[in-house]
Amino acid sequence: MRNLCGYAFKNIWRSRVRSVALLTIITVGVAVLTLIAAGYEDMFYSAAKESGEQEGDICFVDHSNDAKRSLSWESYLLLKERLLSTGMVHKVQASARISGIIGGVDRSAPCSGIAVEGGTPLGEEDLVPIKMGGALAKTLSLAPTETVGALLYDCGMTGRVEQTVVTEVMLKDRFYVELPLEAFIVREEVPRINSVYIWLSKPLLAPRLYKDSDSPEYQHIVQLCSQAVELEGFTLYALPNNNTNVARMVQIYRTNYQVVLVVVIVTLLLAFLNVLTLSVYERQQELGTLRSLGTPLVHIQILIVLETVCIALIGWLIAVALSFTASMIIQAAGGLVFAPPPGETSAITVGSRYSIRAVVETGLYVIGAGCIASLLSVLRLGKHTVVEQLAIRN
Repeated sequence: MRNLCGYAFKNIWRSRVRSVALLTIITVGVAVLTLIAAGYEDMFYSAAKESGEQEGDICFVDHSNDAKRSLSWESYLLLKERLLSTGMVHKVQASARISGIIGGVDRSAPCSGIAVEGGTPLGEEDLVPIKMGGALAKTLSLAPTETVGALLYDCGMTGRVEQTVVTEVMLKDRFYVELPLEAFIVREEVPRINSVYIWLSKPLLAPRLYKDSDSPEYQHIVQLCSQAVELEGFTLYALPNNNTNVARMVQIYRTNYQVVLVVVIVTLLLAFLNVLTLSVYERQQELGTLRSLGTPLVHIQILIVLETVCIALIGWLIAVALSFTASMIIQAAGGLVFAPPPGETSAITVGSRYSIRAVVETGLYVIGAGCIASLLSVLRLGKHTVVEQLAIRN
């Protein structure tokens, strides 16, 4: 078998033009496919990281408008204490939906938004830092650090514009605002809690191209929260479960990658089949000579399969080296920058997170395609006699 492998390796260089053409097709296809997978992996990682930083690893949201069922501030504090005492959670944060009128006598506008726990402690007379959408700030002719007399959630207060948001968020045809929940607490009027964000001590892993995110603590905390009466009626959002921002994107790009993978593998299969069919036809005399010397037909078929595997393996190795180099260059350059999609103002930056599993599986697909093509090309070898194979061909 060792001699057969050596002979097969030497044979692939007998027709260098054909072998180089096939290697080029393999190299380009595998390198592009690997880089696409690396780009998707980076997008998953970035989206998961951003989601985790903003909304926690686990988020419970109450979509109902039932004030009797919603979570009170006192109940939330008890739940928060229980979760932190497990040692598996390092941070819990609450938010509440708010609505009202923002502005003074001369300048005012209806608004909706959220009040988020974790702001700077305020006194009763302190100004409230408000984060508002750019359109609302423009409507009120406000700039950062300016102050406005405000009425929010039927709670009179004076607000200071802390930051304007470039992307305007519209809720129920009202302008979007965000302010600290502590602004209501010090005035003894706390809105009902609508969302609870949980950050795990060991965060959830970013979803992979072939695997969803998870962590040893995730299932335990989810089970603990499912037993909490305070969260009855709340919907769970997390990377492995119902996170619409990440899970939907992951599903879309996984489907895209599968389509590209099928196209590349079919293309490689056809390329293999075309080259091997011509090669077998042109080598009839050589193969007939081997048969006349007593070489079993199965050994000749194995020889052609081994030649194909050698070409596939060499092409895959070259593609791995090229894609890895390209991935390092992309990472060093800070990623590829694409123009913003319609309706967005920010450009999209895609990095390259190399996946060993994607590289190995791609290699297996390529070698598999080569083996299938070689088996199809040698099926007719046994249908010709030795004399027919030795006949001189034009």
